[in-house]
Amino acid sequence: MAERLTIEADLIDTGYNYREDFEGIDELAANIAEVGLLQPLGVRAGENGRWKLVYGERRLRAIRVLGWPTVDVTVTEADDREAAWLTLLENEARRNPNAMEQAAEYADQIDRHGRTITEIATAIGRKDNYVRDRLALLDLSPSVQAAVRSGALPQSQALAVRDLDHNRQGIAVRDFANNPSWTAERFATRLDELRAQQYAENQGGLMDEGFMQIEEYVIEDVSLKRKIGAIGMARILERILAEVELPAGIVPLVEKAVDDHLGEKATARRAAAHTAWETMRNEKKEKAG
Repeated sequence: MAERLTIEADLIDTGYNYREDFEGIDELAANIAEVGLLQPLGVRAGENGRWKLVYGERRLRAIRVLGWPTVDVTVTEADDREAAWLTLLENEARRNPNAMEQAAEYADQIDRHGRTITEIATAIGRKDNYVRDRLALLDLSPSVQAAVRSGALPQSQALAVRDLDHNRQGIAVRDFANNPSWTAERFATRLDELRAQQYAENQGGLMDEGFMQIEEYVIEDVSLKRKIGAIGMARILERILAEVELPAGIVPLVEKAVDDHLGEKATARRAAAHTAWETMRNEKKEKAG
């Protein structure tokens, strides 16, 4: 059974806490001064007569703001693993926990204390995917993590950039911050553009091969520029894009290559080609269905 004691507040060592948001301490102190400490702190025995805090760091900070010499505590015999677990549960109980703090704490539970995703999810009353999504934040660039931590970037938008390299993740965060009127759909469009750039860099060889096919198609007959027409261009697009599964944002790059090869009438022809190509794709889908 846990023991209840009143101990000197200055004898409590806080140790490390993944929680970094300790705002509102003055307000909490005022509340404790008015109604008292309703929930004691959790501590365990330390060395040389000192105590290690297990949970209740905000309350301890408030007590120190008030200058109270002593504080009520519940003494637990928890080891490091169990103490970390109790700290996690305490942190999860507060309103709007910070996603980055959660991510770090979940990772620590898994890496250092051998907990599983399912075990964590069950303890905090969430589904496994909730924990997985938090852990995925740790793979993002430092600039994205900082934006999530500060609240400048919602978690949903942060997770949407994780397939970009760290440089483009930073660009995405900057663009999001500089365009407060952007909707989720507009941000998604920007991410498609960045994915297209990244794909073009990483898979340049495949794209170059596709562009070479266009060039061969054009060079094969000097008069082809005049004869190719919309359907012919559509077939070129279809052939290139069917060979490799490309992000939607890469299509404009292919179309630009067609523009470059077909000269001054390319814009009108490309528009017609794109319409024809979409028609051909839809017809194939209908037949397949």
